[in-house]
Amino acid sequence: MNDIQNILSHILIPNSGSKFYIFSNIDGKTWIMPHRNMSTAMNLYQPGGIKGKWMKCFFPFLKDVGLVRKKIGISVCNYELSSSLKTRLNSIFKTDNIEFSVFCGTPSAHQKITIQISHGNKILGYCKFSNKEEICSLFLHEQTILDALKEKQFKFIPECLYFGMLPDNIYLFVQSTLKTKWSKVLHQWTDLHWQFLYELKQKTEQKILFEQTDFFTSIQLLQQNVSYISENKIDAVSKAIGEILNYYENKIVVFSVCHGDYTPWNMFLENGQLFVFDWEYARLTYPAYFDCFHFFMQCCIFEQHLEPEEIYQLYTKQKNELFGFIENADFYYICYLLDIISRYVNRDKGIYDEGMTNSMAIWTKLIEKLNVCDA
Repeated sequence: MNDIQNILSHILIPNSGSKFYIFSNIDGKTWIMPHRNMSTAMNLYQPGGIKGKWMKCFFPFLKDVGLVRKKIGISVCNYELSSSLKTRLNSIFKTDNIEFSVFCGTPSAHQKITIQISHGNKILGYCKFSNKEEICSLFLHEQTILDALKEKQFKFIPECLYFGMLPDNIYLFVQSTLKTKWSKVLHQWTDLHWQFLYELKQKTEQKILFEQTDFFTSIQLLQQNVSYISENKIDAVSKAIGEILNYYENKIVVFSVCHGDYTPWNMFLENGQLFVFDWEYARLTYPAYFDCFHFFMQCCIFEQHLEPEEIYQLYTKQKNELFGFIENADFYYICYLLDIISRYVNRDKGIYDEGMTNSMAIWTKLIEKLNVCDA
């Protein structure tokens, strides 16, 4: 958290400006919400549990009750944006009257601060901050992806409004949004999710040699770093890697863009359209519809808190309904599991926190339960 506190100390001026409320959840995530127009500000808060949803719904109306704040561990402070950041954002959003709320990020190697910028009831956009070169590279990558999709006239995604450096070597990434205080987060899979991925496939697919794809790079990196997986799971993962590589070897494939983090909390419904943001983990050349497996898995793990056997049973039960669109879903489910393991193996190099240890155990157990078969 030292890096996060350091960034906060440079972008927020404490004990001045307007009143804010600070609260955290059991996962170590922290939010800083303004007293003014809190219902709009709380759009930055995306809870998965019942208590969090209660908080989002009712706290804007109960914030002045000290007993309520004490009960749920909320502290009060005054903040304003640093003059350099305020000047930059005023220029980007073309207004002198911006308001803000802060999310201090999910504790992880890629933790970053996100600020929602608003004016009254209107949400103007989002800013992401980091002082790490690795996260800066993610910002740059996201800008490249968004620009490429914009060229293909892909709608209902953010536009990169600014990417650059603030004083004290803090990187700033600013993106637009269509979000309003009435936007809805969809926690269940719908036809809109399929339609979004279908359009993504249609507008970005390309024929390419497998060995030149981003997916091949991911699988190859996992193969090289498989020792970072639990010893009793290495054989199952290595076997799956071998079968995937053997299947695709020297083939021309038709792959497309993959969002990489297609989850309920990275999208919202507005005026009947699905708007998808946070493209920093996107890749250009992956099997089509990869993202549907990620949506399914993230909901199972972080919203339903299911064990591997329960996830497998749910997948088996809903396979035709959710993944009938995909020929040989088992094969691509294995591909997805290898890819998500690769992402975190190569990021964390075997040094996993409790949450990641649990996720790794789930992913590897599912690989054991699934058979890799011909696509």
